[in-house]
Amino acid sequence: MRKTTRYFSVFDGQDRIMLRVNQPLAHMHIHIYLDNQYLTTVVNRQTFILNKRHFPKGSHFLMLSGEVHDYGRSQYVQERYVIRVTSHTRPSELGRQDFRAGDILVASDNASGIPSGYIGHSALVINQERILESVSRTESISIDPVSTFFDGRERYAHFRPVDPEMGEQAVQWGLEYHKAYQENLEKGINKPKFSFTPSKDMTETWDTIYCSKLIWLCYYYGADYEFEVKGLWFSPQNLDDELSRDPNFETIHKHPEHSFYIEL
Repeated sequence: MRKTTRYFSVFDGQDRIMLRVNQPLAHMHIHIYLDNQYLTTVVNRQTFILNKRHFPKGSHFLMLSGEVHDYGRSQYVQERYVIRVTSHTRPSELGRQDFRAGDILVASDNASGIPSGYIGHSALVINQERILESVSRTESISIDPVSTFFDGRERYAHFRPVDPEMGEQAVQWGLEYHKAYQENLEKGINKPKFSFTPSKDMTETWDTIYCSKLIWLCYYYGADYEFEVKGLWFSPQNLDDELSRDPNFETIHKHPEHSFYIEL
């Protein structure tokens, strides 16, 4: 019997699942599903972490489906694994909160080891399970489980537009933007690239992107709503300051130690 080649290894931990590529690949574009429900897409990454905080308890099928290019050979792959969720160790606030389209999450602490109060991160909520974000990895714009935002981050604020339609419009534009970005990736074009390089034109969409600029663009183009930009870039701190005093947004939650230490 011919042995089936597995391109990936899956390590099932208590709170996380680590996916690792077994051999060097020229290119990979893999969609991840849990019990046939789409979770996220991984492009050209040697390892990838899935947080299990939002997964229901019990046994589940994890499916990896997509295309790999093995230096001269292109192949469609589909691999299935059984994972188990026994218990959760997630922040108490996350369990109680509800998330709605257009909600904005801003963290002052960092998952990358940078001290709390510097740089930070922000994301746009799509629905109760998903967020749209821009992070410094191969895929500049991604749709991820909302739990990934809280992985390594506890000091955060949760804001919501007073007008639900404004949030829905921002999300709709963001999803279309993500789709166009995915089409670029499939053509081998990684644009926009993740970069904190200051931009003279915040309305530009295909040169560079970062987390808070993504949210600025979604509200600017989707909801016709413009956050004030006081410098050459729009940091998570700037976004947090704007939302905290904007009457068109309400604060749903703010960690008592959520704050930024430097002016950007």
